[in-house]
Amino acid sequence: MKNLIIIFVLVLVTAGTVGAACTHAERKSLEAFDRAWAKAGVTPDRSALTRIYADDFVSMPQMLGKAATIDNTIAAAVGGPSGETLYDRYMFGCTKNTATSTHRNIIKDTGADGNMETFWTRSVHFLERNGGSWQVVSSTSHEMDDYMMISYLDMDWNDAVMSRNKNWFESHYANDFSAIGSRDGKLLNKAQAIADDMDPAVTMEIVESTGVNIRLAGNTAVVNGVFRTKGKDASGPFDRRVRYTDTWIKRNGEWQVWASQGTLMP
Repeated sequence: MKNLIIIFVLVLVTAGTVGAACTHAERKSLEAFDRAWAKAGVTPDRSALTRIYADDFVSMPQMLGKAATIDNTIAAAVGGPSGETLYDRYMFGCTKNTATSTHRNIIKDTGADGNMETFWTRSVHFLERNGGSWQVVSSTSHEMDDYMMISYLDMDWNDAVMSRNKNWFESHYANDFSAIGSRDGKLLNKAQAIADDMDPAVTMEIVESTGVNIRLAGNTAVVNGVFRTKGKDASGPFDRRVRYTDTWIKRNGEWQVWASQGTLMP
């Protein structure tokens, strides 16, 4: 219940600012600020953290002030991290002197059993300009549930198609993955599907999913949506829309694509 209340509060607070457009320069500045903040927390750098946090800073849901937050951050860093954290999927909202920042955190750390585990969280920060510089006035984070994780993975898949990221496909297609081609109906295994994804004759201009619907049952998820790709292949320019069904399976705590099928839309 507590987590639901926190998320509800975040939705109310961010609704008025996340929709406000940030310029490209502002987005770059805010991301650089966030990454410098993360580095200061790991180093740890007390003087930098003192500049980053506003004097009236409050963390949620613990309701800790600036001094206690800095002390806790430094104590955690001195203990020595055993893993690493990837920060990505940044979203920003801007007004003249305020901003909101939210991003995904993929944390790899040693679990209680001594094995490396992966944790997904999302952070939301509220910032104000003070003397021309950004300062954090409030911050919170929450663990992602499986629904959120699948939502992000669906976006990651699109990025992998656009960038031809073979490592992503190798990691996120299950070993017993199968796919049915949307244009020819061929059944592909993992290696064949990756070879198709990496076709050197294809260049992408647009890769996006719309109308995404996610259903979860235990360690299985089914995702429906419309997948649009625009670009060029050996036959020339194309602009295709495919209605897809993807089946994900959770094994050893990691979500992987188990099967994929698409139908070309007229």
